[in-house]
Amino acid sequence: MLEMEKKRGKDQMENNGGTFWWEEDIEGMGLEELEMYVNALEKLKKNVIVRANALTMANVMETSSALPGFAQGFRGLQ
Repeated sequence: MLEMEKKRGKDQMENNGGTFWWEEDIEGMGLEELEMYVNALEKLKKNVIVRANALTMANVMETSSALPGFAQGFRGLQ
């Protein structure tokens, strides 16, 4: 899946003169185009947040599994 996304991004960049869509100049856009652009940026932001959270959780799980006794939680502190 990640490889497909990388290929799609590379293809889009090649078709767009070497830039990503979010790097386009907005000065010449009309109101409808700007609204679509803002919506696309908001979707991108949400996707980045979801991905960052997933990576953070994966890192926490990996780190916690490497710590002896962590799986039992804080029951030993009572």
